Amino acid sequence: MESFKIFPVLETSRLVLRKLSLEDAQDIFDYAKDLEVNKYEKEGYRDWEIEYKENKKIIGTCGFVWWDRKNYKAEIGYVLSRKYWNQGLMTEAVR
Repeated sequence: MESFKIFPVLETSRLVLRKLSLEDAQDIFDYAKDLEVNKYEKEGYRDWEIEYKENKKIIGTCGFVWWDRKNYKAEIGYVLSRKYWNQGLMTEAVR
């Protein structure tokens, strides 16, 4: 998969999707230690860190597992802190 030449920052009403930074390490550790959160995690879709605007915490990651630009198809994967499940955040991020 070809990566972005300029990494886009994406913003929704509740989220900021942005590139990983070293300052995100503690927030990532906080949700990644939960085995239920990481149950189906695969490599390859940590393109964007998901920052929750309300508290400025990183609550997950999302991105492309694979991307076929020629045929306009892609598969998206994500990891989200269990504290934020069932709030429509991934639907919001994907849109």
